[in-house]
Amino acid sequence: MKFFKITKTFLIVLALFFASNVSYSQLEEKSITNLNYEKDYFYIDPIVFYTGDSSANSRVDIYIEIPLENIQFKFISSQNKYTANIEYSILIVDETNKAFVNEKFSSDISYTKDDRLKSKYNSEYIIKSFSLPSGKYSVEVEIRDKNNQNQFSESSIIHVNNFQSSDFTLSDIMFVSNYEEGKDGKKIITPLVTKNVGGNKTFYVFFEVNNLSDANIEKKFDYKISKIDNNKKNIVSAGTFDYILKPGKNQKIEKFSSEDFLTGNYSIEISDKAENKNLVTKEFNFRWTDFPVTIKDLDVAIAQCIYFANADEFDKLRNAKTRLEKEKAFINFWRSKDPTPNTAKNEVMLDYYNRVRIANERYSTHFPGWKTDMGMVYIIFGDPSNIERHPFTEGTKPYEIWDYYDVNRRFIFVDNTGFGDYRLTEPIWNEKTRSY
Repeated sequence: MKFFKITKTFLIVLALFFASNVSYSQLEEKSITNLNYEKDYFYIDPIVFYTGDSSANSRVDIYIEIPLENIQFKFISSQNKYTANIEYSILIVDETNKAFVNEKFSSDISYTKDDRLKSKYNSEYIIKSFSLPSGKYSVEVEIRDKNNQNQFSESSIIHVNNFQSSDFTLSDIMFVSNYEEGKDGKKIITPLVTKNVGGNKTFYVFFEVNNLSDANIEKKFDYKISKIDNNKKNIVSAGTFDYILKPGKNQKIEKFSSEDFLTGNYSIEISDKAENKNLVTKEFNFRWTDFPVTIKDLDVAIAQCIYFANADEFDKLRNAKTRLEKEKAFINFWRSKDPTPNTAKNEVMLDYYNRVRIANERYSTHFPGWKTDMGMVYIIFGDPSNIERHPFTEGTKPYEIWDYYDVNRRFIFVDNTGFGDYRLTEPIWNEKTRSY
């Protein structure tokens, strides 16, 4: 069994040795106009591999990812640390409900105060490995947060293959968000346990090809990626992998672009080209992790980009005609602004639409708050360093003065109607001084 966790980095890093015998490796479809996803407390991804020895059993790696923002931390002032403790259990039963695995574990997580401030987008990662005979199993992982006693569970069905039944077999597929080759020959990968490629310009798939013959063999495998719409698969990408396979396990990683993907569910299938036989299929999805729940209408979300997009970018967004064209333009625009393109979250987009939400809450009149002058200034610059409020007095209209010390700017708003509709005394156009 293996146990891994991150400390200060955003993602877990696993080292894969290509010559080693030990390596580690459905969501409901929603359109972009209905993006208030139910929040997942944690994610699991069971992956089945050939052991590489004489055993008839296979190795099942259970990958678990728990976003730290979902865990309750307590601050211990004497240690200047935030601490949390989770308990988790893994139950694996076969089709007769016979338990093959029923184990409980615990994990302590701690961060310094400074680290905790940076941990909003971090996760706790856990990997547990088990040996199972071939067959169909149900996997259930249950997690309890001991600080607040909240309890959650996730389940999955797995098919454990008999990898010795054929000279050539494929392991399950692992989705990977980032891949690097170290100077020492190690392959460094970041597992994508959520199976969501929506936050990445590119993604990878990792799998093992098992050659049980005694000689090097050239082998071709066809792949196809399909979008699943109403239980129908529409191919969006296809091609061939051409490998020289040495005897034993051959670890492979392939890179794909998600530039042309739209929100929805997908599958990847890999087949033996010579025999036209499907060897492995895995489903995944494309969606924006923690997409701002304020976005219910794509046309409105595009219009709200006016304070962030330049003229050419905004024209491209506004001129898209069909829903698919609009969605693609919108995704590509925000992807181009992502400061951390190899992570699942786009912090700039999240911050921007959070400001839109706050502007609507604070400054709405007979117009939505984001369309008002105060809302515009707030969205561009954030909270003022200082506000001077001058309510209605005889002979003077209500007005406010907003100062931004860090950018040396001052904005004056006057309520000419007396109904709370504050307007800038000097309009701003093509504003380039932003707090982003």
